Amino acid sequence: MKQLINSRRAIHAGGAGLLLGVIALASIFCYIGYKEGWYGGTTSSSGGMFSYYDQDLKQTLYFKTAADRDAYIQKKYPGGIPGTGEKYPLSGKVICLDNLTVVASVTVEIFTPTATADYWQGVESATTDANGDFTGKVALAIGSRVMVHVQRSATKYIYDRWVETVVPAKGGGLATTCPIGSIEVAPYPRATPTVSMQLGNGTSISTTVASPTPLSKANGGATQSGARAQLIIGSEAWCTYGANPWTQWATSKGHEKREYVTIATVNFNVSGVNWLGDSEWKSVSVTSGSKWAKILRSADPALASGVPTPIIRTKTSTSNAILIGIAFDLSGLSNNVGVAVTVQILDYQLFEQALRNTATSTVGTDGTRFGFTYTVTATFQIVVRA
Repeated sequence: MKQLINSRRAIHAGGAGLLLGVIALASIFCYIGYKEGWYGGTTSSSGGMFSYYDQDLKQTLYFKTAADRDAYIQKKYPGGIPGTGEKYPLSGKVICLDNLTVVASVTVEIFTPTATADYWQGVESATTDANGDFTGKVALAIGSRVMVHVQRSATKYIYDRWVETVVPAKGGGLATTCPIGSIEVAPYPRATPTVSMQLGNGTSISTTVASPTPLSKANGGATQSGARAQLIIGSEAWCTYGANPWTQWATSKGHEKREYVTIATVNFNVSGVNWLGDSEWKSVSVTSGSKWAKILRSADPALASGVPTPIIRTKTSTSNAILIGIAFDLSGLSNNVGVAVTVQILDYQLFEQALRNTATSTVGTDGTRFGFTYTVTATFQIVVRA
């Protein structure tokens, strides 16, 4: 009998140990799942740019869409976000894309949605401290939607950034704010980028009027379907230029809802040029000569949609460039005609204005009507030969 009791005790102990082991493995599995993004989020910003600070993991998770983020929160807290109904200010940190350098002394605006109008209502603004941290003063309901706007700064060399998120649970312990984690902003070049232009065979086109590059009709040189321009960021590490099309939201502070793009334009000083570019190039209305414009889009898969993806990036001090195909045929022009080709690249543009041959100017004095950070322009000289 004593042996039977001991055997049963051993079985119960073994079962309890097995159960504890299963629970421990499940906890580890769930933690890894949250950390690696198996449930929709990832700790890496390359997985998306809609963020949520998970208080349990003590980490900021990123999602490709706002719907993915909200679904994660609802799945994690099926009974509602803990503390719903409570209100606390927001806190967070502003850092540079790629190298994660903190950005001090920049303005962070916080907006809440309006019920009856297509704009966001400003509730407060804060300034980042020496560590890149900001803390709001206005209490916001946990679980409510907010728009956070980091303003572009000419002294810190950063583009602005809009982030729609939800107010997370309050920080643990004695914390008095709701931490939304880090907001990554793209830094722009301190030195103006440059533009070069080459023929299909790689020959650089002259920029000197007195010594233009000759293109012959006889051997097909005047037909350049492989010509290209290059936008170049010089020897500046951790730098970006331009962005894929992105939306600035309308706000009570005067921001207009508009889609900003980065564009390239090609302007010939003569008419009669046969443009061979693809359908993405659109004709621009000009009084003389001929001009075309195109929205530049990045092929960089490193960042997900939902955030302005830089057109060009550097991670080291090695120069980096993107190629812009420029296809044209000058064979219909008269012999010995000189042709000036002006290539211009601008960020923060409204494409409908560009097609009317108008550039969106630099930021207004009220800080709400952004325009180009840099206008990068170069003119190249060609002469048509028989």
